[in-house]
Amino acid sequence: EWREFFLPFSEKFVNSCTIVINNEELVKALVVRRILLKELKNLLPPGIDIESDSWKRNFLQQEPPAWKRWLQGAGFCKDISSLLKNLHCCEMSIRTHAEYERIEEVNHVIITFETENGQRTALEALSCGKLEGYFRTKRKMSIPRFNRKSLKIKEPPEPNDVRWHDLNETSFLRMKQQVISNGSSVVMVLVGCYVAKAIKDPIYSSVFISVFNGGIAVFGAVATSLEAHRNEGAYQRSLFFKIALARVFTTVFLYYLITPFHEFVHAGEGKTSLVERMASLFISEMVIAPLLIVVDPAGLYAKFVQAPRALTQDSMDSNFLGSNFSLAERYTSLTKVLFMCLFYATIFPVSYFFCSITLFVVYFSDKYALLRIWREVPASGPSVAKFSRDFFFTTALVLHATMAAFWWSGFPYDNLYEKDEKFYSVNQNLLGSSHITYPAKPTDLKEYQPEGIPDDWNGWMSSDQETIVRLTGITSVILLILVVVNTFYNKVVQRVKSCFFSTYKPNRQNQEIDFSQLCNLEKASLYIPQQRVPGNPFPVLACSISDIQPDYIDWKDPQDQTNYDKHSLVCDLKKLGVDVDGEKRLFSIVKQWASS
Repeated sequence: EWREFFLPFSEKFVNSCTIVINNEELVKALVVRRILLKELKNLLPPGIDIESDSWKRNFLQQEPPAWKRWLQGAGFCKDISSLLKNLHCCEMSIRTHAEYERIEEVNHVIITFETENGQRTALEALSCGKLEGYFRTKRKMSIPRFNRKSLKIKEPPEPNDVRWHDLNETSFLRMKQQVISNGSSVVMVLVGCYVAKAIKDPIYSSVFISVFNGGIAVFGAVATSLEAHRNEGAYQRSLFFKIALARVFTTVFLYYLITPFHEFVHAGEGKTSLVERMASLFISEMVIAPLLIVVDPAGLYAKFVQAPRALTQDSMDSNFLGSNFSLAERYTSLTKVLFMCLFYATIFPVSYFFCSITLFVVYFSDKYALLRIWREVPASGPSVAKFSRDFFFTTALVLHATMAAFWWSGFPYDNLYEKDEKFYSVNQNLLGSSHITYPAKPTDLKEYQPEGIPDDWNGWMSSDQETIVRLTGITSVILLILVVVNTFYNKVVQRVKSCFFSTYKPNRQNQEIDFSQLCNLEKASLYIPQQRVPGNPFPVLACSISDIQPDYIDWKDPQDQTNYDKHSLVCDLKKLGVDVDGEKRLFSIVKQWASS
């Protein structure tokens, strides 16, 4: 039915169709069951059939003490008895979800055309503005309908970029989750900045900032995992925002806030100036961080300590999958280095050199890790790069121009004024005074200076210094206006336009290669609902693959290249005695056609 609807738009034929139904909770419960069975298998002696019921009765009758039950409820002290009880509850919930009345509702349909021209024709013909349907415009009325229903059409991400377990979440729920997680991340950053600033000792504050930067990455990963994102690119973008915001604030801005003004360029004996701290940070990013990536202590521990002690073959194999990495975390490191360079370049010009060397070293260390150490992760597309370029990089450029004026105005950073061989205390910190002006202007601010300065005092700046401050201040204003107009204004116009008109435009050149030909190049994969299980080398399939060619699955199990039953959640549900072949559809549908 769906194939017949989209066939007129195809240049040759429709290659495949994926129909995603409302079975998200059932799939999640089946994945949890797989995790519980794996944990049980690691605890049981070899040779026991984990699917049989004969050995379970004795363990189910055991009742642990109250303190142990409390720890097991928190996820600790897991034993065979507690895992069996969790497994029993999980299987009951699976049967309940399988009886859900609205499980057959179709939420998403993904069509794969044989040619790229077919996809573009369908998108151009069926796309419309978000609010066009409410106004019943001529274009909206001319768009073909499916069973008298209007379709919301958009280009899907790559197959391995789709997060199938989050597809059915509503927009309101996703927005609420992101507001809560991003708000909690901002609160964590503010608390961390307040604590670091309250610590007077520079050594202890530096140690706290280092620990906090590591902790905020873990917190960001946990907070983002609780959000629902329909594709991996959106997930990585949300994670990048949390980690980058925290690390930029705690590394770039916090050192500026906790360092006294007269210690920016040079400090007294036994003290560390702001410039020296930045040099230490650059060396750390240049040497220590890439070295930890190349050495990979966590991967070495998994391969040489955990793997030989694994109880099963699957457990041992899982230790050789490679270390996990996040594109958002790696992009955060580069963003932080660039921010440090541009923010402090005026008073620390060698930061340009340090930044280039750091990026050079990080490039080759990441390249080595990507090819030799890290495991394969889902594709996430260019969303993180675009988000960083549109917001973080442009913000860094504006701050570079803005801070340049204030940095130049503060020289020589000693808060002293000499006249007639006498020294007077003055306030050279225009940005830290009670009367901040933007753009930074060469002004004496005499009314905001300490008492006792001469009446004929005309400021601490030389004429050349005043000229530089004036020029950089005007430049920062011009740059800020250009950034606001070019980045934010264009996005607002595009968003408003998308409400009333179709904004679809092909974002790449047509390759003129049929989809079937990509299979010979090992670049073709269908949209197959699946979900990754922690510790498993392969995902689990959340649909039947009897109507597709196994070559179009984007991963290959060398031990099972025929029916993939051991990776199928359909077979898991069948083992529980649920009728998966009846009239009621319990899993999403994937069907492929060889030709028209």
